[in-house]
Order: sequence, then C-alpha cells, then structure tokens
Amino acid sequence: SRPGSSRPSGDDGVKKDPKKTGLCRFCGGKWYDGHRCKEYFETKEAKLAYTARMATLKQSNNKGKGKGKEVDHSFRQDFQDISLTDDDDCKSKQVNKKEKEEKQKTESESFIVPIIVESHKIFALIDSGANFSSLSPSFLHNNKIPITHVDGIINLAHNQRTKRIGYTKPLSVQYNRKQLQVEFEAMRMPSDKYQCVIGTDIFAELGLFFIGLATSFDGPPPFTFDDDEHLDVPAPDNSPAGTDKEQALFLDSIRDSMYNNQTINKKSFCTVEESIVHLPTPAGKTCFKRQYPLPDKLMPIVDEAVKKWFEDGTIERAR
Repeated sequence: SRPGSSRPSGDDGVKKDPKKTGLCRFCGGKWYDGHRCKEYFETKEAKLAYTARMATLKQSNNKGKGKGKEVDHSFRQDFQDISLTDDDDCKSKQVNKKEKEEKQKTESESFIVPIIVESHKIFALIDSGANFSSLSPSFLHNNKIPITHVDGIINLAHNQRTKRIGYTKPLSVQYNRKQLQVEFEAMRMPSDKYQCVIGTDIFAELGLFFIGLATSFDGPPPFTFDDDEHLDVPAPDNSPAGTDKEQALFLDSIRDSMYNNQTINKKSFCTVEESIVHLPTPAGKTCFKRQYPLPDKLMPIVDEAVKKWFEDGTIERAR
C-alpha cells in the first residue's frame, strides 16, 4: 500500500521520534540525516488545502482585556507541530507544557470522537464538509490493511485539488454501539490527533444528524393551544363524502326508498323479528327498570318528546 504524508504514529496518536524509531514521519521508510521523500513535499503542498477546514472560534488569551474573540484554524496549529521548513526535515519538535495545554484546549473544541475500525481503537474527526469518509494511509500501512489504488482527483477547499491514493475494502466499524461496514478513501491527515475522518456519507448510519435547521426566512408560526374543546366537535350531518356530482347521484338512487319509508304507518310494527323488544314487568311493578335521574334542565325537552310520541301513537299510557 502507498504510505501517506502524515507522520506514522501508534494507535494512540503519539508522535514518534525518527531518531529513535528509524522511520520517516511522512513516508514510513528508513530515516537518515538529510532524508527527503516525495510524501514530505506532498504534505507541504497540501498544507494550504486544509487550512480552510474546520475553522473554530477560539477565546483570546487576553479576554479580560476586552479583545473579544479571534478566528483560529485548528489545522494551522496542527501543522505548527509538523514543521515543514528545510531546517526541520523529518526532525522531532519538542513541545513544552504550555503548547500541550493549548493543544488540549483546541482538541476539546473540535468534533473528535472515538471509533473502532477493524478492532483498532482510534480517533475520528466529524467533518460535515466532506461527502466521503477517509482513513490515514499510515494507519492502513501500520495495520496491514490493503488499499486498492485508483487514479482520480479529490477537490478540496480554496479550489485546491489532490490526487487520489485509493480506497479500502469494506471495513468493520463500531461507533456508539452501532456496527456497520464502510469503504474508506485513503487520504493523508493534517493532524496526528486523529486517523479517520467521518464524512456525511455515513452520518445517518452512525446516528449523526443536523437539528434546528431553518426551512424558511420567517420560521414556523408559534403554536397556540385553544382551550375551547367545542371547536373540535364536527357539525352533525355536515361531513359529506365524495364530490357534489357523486352525492347527487347517490341521493337520486335512494329517493324512492326514502319516500316509501316515510309512508309507512307509524303505528305499524317492524317486520324484522330482531326489532321486537320484550320487557317483562313483574306483577305489581310499574316499569321494567327505573330510569336513571335526568337533569332538571333537560326535563322540558323530555316532556316535549314524550308528548310527540303520544300524538304519533308511538307510545300509549299504561293501563
């Protein structure tokens, strides 16, 4: 597999001293004084391509003096640890305590998360600006994960472009109790803090989503709750189905049946056996079952209904 331009490091992301390991930070090959490799120059060229990525707002160290906030690109800080001048070819740089604290602060402000790739515990950058996911070539090389080499171009920020290295076969990924198979692009990383970049292509599978996105300039109207429940009650006989033409055809088809039904003698009995109801009243009783008490306010309505039943012959007074 083709090694990348990021310096080789262990799964814990700790930088290795080439004088101790005997390996170049950029190509992974044998290191010696004055060593220069193609990957070193490619990394130097890619430096500007990454600076527009992952811009973060950082509190000024002089916040108490009223200087407010200043824009800081975390990738620039990462590249400060990888000195790409001719005077620093493949040499390790001592990081003092203050710089370490600053790196930790920058890391806490970044979307860097733990992830497991092929049983290797590494860190990944959540990058909503990338539409594909990638792994560091040095990580792939160190863990003997094969790469299928391919020609092509990857478009970066500021109209910058870089050549494709290749892609992996589907690799097992575990993240936040989710498991899936992902085909990664092999791409050099500008930082040793992470060995993987998670793009939008697997956001949904990993359970990563954007929320609070506006859908209009004015926003949705505020929700109001109406305490008047009567507004939700539909008006009786006011829920017609179908079009006006269909309703007219339906009423025309049942007009004769409706007329015949109205001409039936109100005092006649229904011919359906199930319509005959028997209420056996014991001797000495005036009713089968006592009516539950009705509100006094409704009594006029009940009296009017009973009067009409008497007039129509629907009921008759008990003897």
